[in-house]
Amino acid sequence: LLTEICAFGKETAAQRKNKTHLLEKECNTLKSKLSKAEENNKLFKRLKETETALEILKDKETGLKEKERETREKRKKEEPIWQEKRVIASQALTQLKELEQKETERTKRKSQVEKLEKTVQNTELELCELKKKQEFFEQEIQLRKDAKTDLLQVKTKEKEVRARREELEVLLELFQKAQEEEIALEQAVKELRFAIKEAEDATIRYEKDYALFLSEQAGLLAKDLKEGVPCPVCGACEHPKIAILKEEAPTQAVIEEEKKKSDEAKERREQCNLIVAAQREKAKALKNQRLEQWERCMQETDEKEDAAENENNLNKKQEKVKEMLADAKKLEEEVKKEGKLAEEKQEELLSYTKRFEEVQERIQKKETEYSENKERYTKESLELVTLEKEISVRKEGIAFAERK
Repeated sequence: LLTEICAFGKETAAQRKNKTHLLEKECNTLKSKLSKAEENNKLFKRLKETETALEILKDKETGLKEKERETREKRKKEEPIWQEKRVIASQALTQLKELEQKETERTKRKSQVEKLEKTVQNTELELCELKKKQEFFEQEIQLRKDAKTDLLQVKTKEKEVRARREELEVLLELFQKAQEEEIALEQAVKELRFAIKEAEDATIRYEKDYALFLSEQAGLLAKDLKEGVPCPVCGACEHPKIAILKEEAPTQAVIEEEKKKSDEAKERREQCNLIVAAQREKAKALKNQRLEQWERCMQETDEKEDAAENENNLNKKQEKVKEMLADAKKLEEEVKKEGKLAEEKQEELLSYTKRFEEVQERIQKKETEYSENKERYTKESLELVTLEKEISVRKEGIAFAERK
């Protein structure tokens, strides 16, 4: 029984499992059918909506066709107007293109005019600056207008001062030479006096010894006489009273030597005499030169040469010349400084004149450039105004076309 019950339980469970499986399968089939039914309902609903929309579209299409017909009729009636508008639009398009070209041209021309205006303004400023420089250089030239004359005057003055200094140097040199020649003359006179005394002493000695020699000629002849030998004076062979020769009596050789010394002393005296004479002439010539030079140097002063000069006067005059020479040298240095300043002034004049001419040339070029740029600026400005008018006309034409 238990086995049957268990077998029945197993059989029932298997049946129940099969039944459950069948029920699940049927449930899934029903769900699938239900899902399709719902989808069909949705499709039916969408079909209804589509049919409704189609009806509406048909109504609209009918209305559109009516409106299209009305529009065609209206367009047919308005065709001449639209034709006119198309012509106007075409013309407006052409004018618009031309306007764009004119606008581009105006922009370029306006930029060019502005550039020219700026160039003209800059040129005006440059001209203004150049004219200021020109005026400045002109003033500087005016201040130095006498530079050339001043330089010539200074050069002349410098030449005169140099000549004055050279004359004083010559005069001082003449004074110094005069002193040297005076010293040389004094020395020559001393030598002449010595030569005169020496010649006098030699002559006196010779004449005294010669007289003694003559007086002792008998003794000289007798000292060589011998008995029986004829006398060279009287021819006697006997010599009863022979003249005795003094021991101090000079010999002929001594007399000849003294004669030679006397002649040489006289010759030296004559030479010294000639030297003194020549020295005196030289001193006199130097004195005359010094007097002439003194007169030339003292023309502008009240100094005059004394007729009778002495050593003190010469020394004073020499000191005076030295002072004048020092003043002349000082004046020459001052004149050289003036000359240097005058040369600098002359160089400045030449420099300012050159720069003035350069600025003047630049002004002429700038004025020419300014005139050309001004003329171009005026021309470009007029063309720009004309272009503005053309642009304004085209804008009015386009606005008219837009209104149409």
